[in-house]
Amino acid sequence: MKQIAIAIAILLLAGCADMTPVNDAEKGKPIEFVQQVPDKTRNEVFSSTKAWIAETFILGKATIDDANKDAGRIAMKAHIPYPCEKKCDEVIVFTLHLNMKNNELKLSFTDVRIYSPFANNGQGEESPISLQRDQNVAKAEFRRMGDSLQAAIMGEKANSDF
Repeated sequence: MKQIAIAIAILLLAGCADMTPVNDAEKGKPIEFVQQVPDKTRNEVFSSTKAWIAETFILGKATIDDANKDAGRIAMKAHIPYPCEKKCDEVIVFTLHLNMKNNELKLSFTDVRIYSPFANNGQGEESPISLQRDQNVAKAEFRRMGDSLQAAIMGEKANSDF
């Protein structure tokens, strides 16, 4: 009987490992990456970025709020599927600020949230990321997105399965 109680306690603790809250220092802080795009002007980076957005975010997955070629910036709201081993319906919702310079592109992800369509008795619920697991997943997906954009700017085949 004691062994069963210990086994249950271990299983419960293992399940709680995924429930670690986001570190207070990271809450609300933008997730940022800088991608190097050697030998590319700001205008080339801007044009390639606009084309990548059009290819990557189809079917209403993104809206561009601001696009200023002279300033080298784009701001957009978008969402991508939350990656799961099994089918899940959650999405990662975010605002993306892209700032371009010669040879460089800065991606800044803000207002990162998880939308769960079946939460709240089927009414859906969108909430800020509160678990470290979700923060890590979002960072990994954003890094993958930055790498895909960098590849597109450099004229390589980009991964656009977001």
